Amino acid sequence: MVTIRKSTEDLRHFILSHVQDHPNDLVNFAAEHFGMSRQSVNKHVRALVEQADIIAEGKTSARIYKLGEGRMANIVFDITPEIEEHVVWSQRIRPLLKNFPDNILELWAYSFQEILNNAIEHSEGTKIEIEVLQKDGLTEIIIADDGVGIFRKLRDEYQLDDEKHAALELSKGKLTTEPRNHTGQGIFFSSRMVDSFIIQSGNASLFHLPNHVFDFVFERGKVEEQGTIIMMKIENNTSRTVNKVFDMFELPDDEDHGFVKTLIPVKLAQFDKEMMISRSQARRVMARVTRFKHVGLDFQGVDKIGQPFADEIFRVFMSEHPEITVYSINETDQIKSAIKKAKADAVDMER
Repeated sequence: MVTIRKSTEDLRHFILSHVQDHPNDLVNFAAEHFGMSRQSVNKHVRALVEQADIIAEGKTSARIYKLGEGRMANIVFDITPEIEEHVVWSQRIRPLLKNFPDNILELWAYSFQEILNNAIEHSEGTKIEIEVLQKDGLTEIIIADDGVGIFRKLRDEYQLDDEKHAALELSKGKLTTEPRNHTGQGIFFSSRMVDSFIIQSGNASLFHLPNHVFDFVFERGKVEEQGTIIMMKIENNTSRTVNKVFDMFELPDDEDHGFVKTLIPVKLAQFDKEMMISRSQARRVMARVTRFKHVGLDFQGVDKIGQPFADEIFRVFMSEHPEITVYSINETDQIKSAIKKAKADAVDMER
């Protein structure tokens, strides 16, 4: 999203939001709304045409405007108590996704409504912008708000080390700032429903991308703007279903049939280039995992761990919580050796 002056941004967002409803009188409609001259509005319309955001067809006297190729919608609205995510979905987004298979519509219905609800109820912002785009067999939906920022809010609520630490906790699932009203599952499952899921907020970006079971984070440096941007993409011919995604995080013989499995990307707990050595680092990785029954630790991108780190998880934690299954994947030989020793020590201490 290009940074431009607020007045220009508001006008261009308005034009993009109403071009579908006012293809014949777009310039007059915008000029009347903002109390501007037609000439002033035309300047911005021409800029949007040059950017291919909208297309102009016909001569001046009978010109018709429509959204540019690939762009299906650009919607901006104020956050108010009256805004309901299912209404926005059914009235503004669902009609755009014509001729889509039922499984894809269900994936989008779940993901879109969960993320929009999160922005409405938790962002503490004043505006939300939604973009819907199609290109190369993919549909992308972007939801942005101007609130406090999701990682910053979680960092402050849970007194975490920084925004990267907040991203780690979010990637585990079952994290919410309002536990009385929300389970904390919405963002986690939405990221698994889609083919590509990116959160940009503050100085961190959390990615869940195709062919990656785990999440990873990029630090963005010092960022001035507030708010959260969430970008989601789904292939238009995917065979994934909502039920298949839920099944991935349930245990077949679990009586509760709930969200009982999680996979933790250990690298998210690694600050800068520090080695994963200490017990406190291990406790950071294992924070809140007692909410699950099956916990996987993904060591992708981690070369070495210290013996105290391994001991804290694979002897101390597992001894204290025998009801929780803990396993590891993508370990280096050194990590496998450290884990093996910690488990052997646990056996020796039981004798």
